[in-house]
Amino acid sequence: MKAKDSSTTTIIRTVLSDIYAAQKDSYGKTFQQSDFFSIIRKAHQRRLDAATQFELASRSDMAEKERGEATVLSNYLPAVMDPSEINTLLRDVLKTIPEDVKKDANTKKTKGLVIKEFYKRVDKSRVSGDVLMQQLDEVWVSQN
Repeated sequence: MKAKDSSTTTIIRTVLSDIYAAQKDSYGKTFQQSDFFSIIRKAHQRRLDAATQFELASRSDMAEKERGEATVLSNYLPAVMDPSEINTLLRDVLKTIPEDVKKDANTKKTKGLVIKEFYKRVDKSRVSGDVLMQQLDEVWVSQN
C-alpha cells in the first residue's frame, strides 16, 4: 500500500473485505492461519475462473486483468505441496493405521481417519483437496 500501486491495493482491500465478512459469519470462532489462506485461495480461484469465462466470451483484456489479479494473490499464498510429497506422507500415515482398521469394510471411514491424521501433520492451506484425494486413491489401491 505504501508503494501506491492502486491495483494491488484494491485487490488486497477486496480480500480483506472477504476476511472480515467470514469473521463476522463465524460467530466468534477464532480464525487460524489456514482459514485466512483458504479465503485467499478462494479469491485466487475466483479470478482464474473469471479469466476463463472472459476468454470464452472473447474478452481477452478482462481475462488478462483477472489473471494479473490472480498472480498478485498467489504471492500471498504458501507453496502448495508437491504430489510426490503428499504421496510419501500418505504412505507414512497408512503405516500408522492398525491393520484391522484398514481391512474394515467401510473404506470411507478408514480414508477419513487417514485424511484426519494427514492434516494433523500438514497445514490444510498447503494441500489441494482434489490432489490429496487423487493421491490417497492411488496409495490406497497400491496398499490393498
